[in-house]
Amino acid sequence: EESICLFNSNGEHREYTCLIVPLQDTNRNNRGVILSFSDMTEYHMAVVNSERIRLAGDLHDSIGHCLNTIIMNLEHLSSRPESTPETANLIRTAYDQSIHALEDLRRIVHDIKPLDLETNNLIWALQNMIDRRRNMAVNINFLYDQIEDRHIQNKKKDEAIYYICQESIHNAIKHGKATQIDIILKFHKHMTDLYIADNGNGCQVITEGNGLKNIRRRVKSMDGSISYGSPSDGGFNMVVSLPERHKIPVGRT
Repeated sequence: EESICLFNSNGEHREYTCLIVPLQDTNRNNRGVILSFSDMTEYHMAVVNSERIRLAGDLHDSIGHCLNTIIMNLEHLSSRPESTPETANLIRTAYDQSIHALEDLRRIVHDIKPLDLETNNLIWALQNMIDRRRNMAVNINFLYDQIEDRHIQNKKKDEAIYYICQESIHNAIKHGKATQIDIILKFHKHMTDLYIADNGNGCQVITEGNGLKNIRRRVKSMDGSISYGSPSDGGFNMVVSLPERHKIPVGRT
């Protein structure tokens, strides 16, 4: 069995395995081979996602609990009257830094594994993600249709929509310096449409980084479509359409 890595015209990376089986006649003479190719891209993405979830859980359970213990001990020390002003100041500084470290850890864990999707629906998770970014001097306008039960049960699509919104908001704030982001989510009978636009700097030539490539890969894995652009007057917009059901890739001989 051999591994093969290929790039398509869009620069997308695909991984295949090739199983080589020799063909022999009744006298055990080699007459040829059978080549069986299997697309392993989706499998590897699932493995990486599983590892991300495991890592998020380990960070939350180990470092998170340690920081909570440190914070409680520092709170106890800060209440002791015999502390000198210098000691009290050091304790308060350590306490503030521990609080900030715990907040950063929670943000990192949430970005790795969207915990909100584990216990709540997509709309609630997106709204919560947007609320956490309101202190970044950016206004995020989120409009959506009423969600139905059949949409809530589609976990893979919900995760894709959540990730696309998260990555788009990050890019708009960090790279585009946007102050306004509009997100519209519309549910149809057989399709879900996602529109994202910002008023950032924009660019004449769009170069796909890892973020856009990962978004395109997610959309393609669900048989969806994606288009994006940067208008001449600035900003960046993206349109994503995901079907209610998608085909499962299989290997071919």
